[in-house]
Amino acid sequence: MYKPMEKKHGLGKIMILQEQNEGLHKTLLKTALRMECLGEEFMSSQKLLEAELQRTRMELSTITEKFGRLHENCSSTQQTNSVLENKLQSAAQGMEGERERLNQRISGLTKHLADAKFANSVEKFNITSVLHNPEF
Repeated sequence: MYKPMEKKHGLGKIMILQEQNEGLHKTLLKTALRMECLGEEFMSSQKLLEAELQRTRMELSTITEKFGRLHENCSSTQQTNSVLENKLQSAAQGMEGERERLNQRISGLTKHLADAKFANSVEKFNITSVLHNPEF
């Protein structure tokens, strides 16, 4: 059947294959352990990233709310400014009209004063003439 030499040679091959198998098995275990560690790191990183994403979403929500309030305040302030500007323009126009009316009144009173002064001068002249000239 088998010759001792062939048997020895076959036994050596089997031992070599078993050693290779054990080496591959160890490598496979190391690789599986490394994959498990990487998986845990991945899960841990994913949880951290999800927590960071949630925190960022909350921060964005807060900032969005603040922006909304600021925008409303800005719009309200612009409307108030517009109303105040219109009131100020109206008041300025009213003051301009009042100024014009007062200038006309001053002109009228100045003319009236000048007429009164002239009449007073004429009256004084007439009285003086009557006093100096008794023939009247």
